[in-house]
Amino acid sequence: MLDGAARCFARSGFHGTSMRDVLKEVGLSAGAVYRYFPGKEDIIAAITEETFATIRGAFAEAGRMAWTMIATAQGFIVQEALFGDVHPEVLESGLRGLMSMGPQKAS
Repeated sequence: MLDGAARCFARSGFHGTSMRDVLKEVGLSAGAVYRYFPGKEDIIAAITEETFATIRGAFAEAGRMAWTMIATAQGFIVQEALFGDVHPEVLESGLRGLMSMGPQKAS
């Protein structure tokens, strides 16, 4: 239902789309749609809520990936410190920087 309404709004804009257009697009009766969405504003609110939930999920996943990358970088720094040809001060500085990052800085 929301996908069909979104297609209508994308095609004709909010003001150019009527509830009749939405009903025709989704192939539902007025009673079925009005039971859940009293008006266009409610449909837009539901589309927006669904879209923001998707965006929040993408940001949460990106945050998890960032912590994986930080852990990988920390492992690399330790490996270079033990077996590499890098000055210890450089590695120490990088490792301290990575370890000082907290969740509040990554979000």
